[in-house]
Amino acid sequence: MGKKADDAVLGARVGHSGLKIDSKDVSNTVLEGLILSNILYKPLSFFKPNPCNAVFDALKTDEQFLTLYKDISETKAILNPLIVMPDGLIIEGHSRYEVAKKLSAEGNSIGMLPTRIITTPLTSEEIKQRVYLGNLLRFEIDEDTRIVLYAEIWPDYFCTTGKPGRKRDHGDTISVSDLSKKLGKSIPQIKRDAAIYRNAKKKQGNNLTVQDISLSRKELNTKRKRQEKLKKAQRQQTHSINTLPVLDDFQINILQRQGTWNFDIDINYIISYMEKLKLSGFITQSTMLDFLIAWIMHLKNELFLHNSKDKDEI
Repeated sequence: MGKKADDAVLGARVGHSGLKIDSKDVSNTVLEGLILSNILYKPLSFFKPNPCNAVFDALKTDEQFLTLYKDISETKAILNPLIVMPDGLIIEGHSRYEVAKKLSAEGNSIGMLPTRIITTPLTSEEIKQRVYLGNLLRFEIDEDTRIVLYAEIWPDYFCTTGKPGRKRDHGDTISVSDLSKKLGKSIPQIKRDAAIYRNAKKKQGNNLTVQDISLSRKELNTKRKRQEKLKKAQRQQTHSINTLPVLDDFQINILQRQGTWNFDIDINYIISYMEKLKLSGFITQSTMLDFLIAWIMHLKNELFLHNSKDKDEI
């Protein structure tokens, strides 16, 4: 038995009236917690295209439609039932419906369409969430567009200021953990998506475009890379300090000892070393200044002694 036939048999067996959907596959993720009828067969006139699906129709390619058209026309049937509300409003199966309508207009009607009716009452917002989630899970949609769509159906998580994911101070109706499960993304990914949206909203206000999200993503990526570069430099600096003599050795060789300075060490090495120690908090700017003043005085004295010696020889 081929895969399509398997799907047809499966569709006839699962989801008997009164059973709740709790499977992990895409369709059942969208239908989770809902009660559906047995498979019924309905004419094209029964179905109502869902306005919420319009945004996804615009994103689908002609190639995707033609592939589905070819499969259904060859099979002369729709194997996976459409999911609708009691009034025929489509929740799942918009493309299948469009193909069936096109075939009918061409004189190649495939007859009644397999249908399952959602008997659980849903608000308009809940219907929108189900439609969006089904499309987001099924189709390849670029990440920036996805973020805009996420914010449409979960605005309290993606748009509201505060600490996201904590209902007590953020007002979420959904947690980041729930979103992770629904969208098949890791929690860090969900948090990054939310950060990108909130950053764009902060700069551009409401009614964000995909371009706004793209610019926000680039800005945060640049900021992240800059922070990573800084952390790397700090790690390297710490490593460099750890490979130099310990502070006691530094004090013995460079800092004041018995009221004098040791000037037998190369000045470039000393300054470099002191800069590292200053950044690490071991010494202060004033300590460095004291040393440099002492070094200048030392050079002045050396020059004076050298000149005095030359005069004595004359």
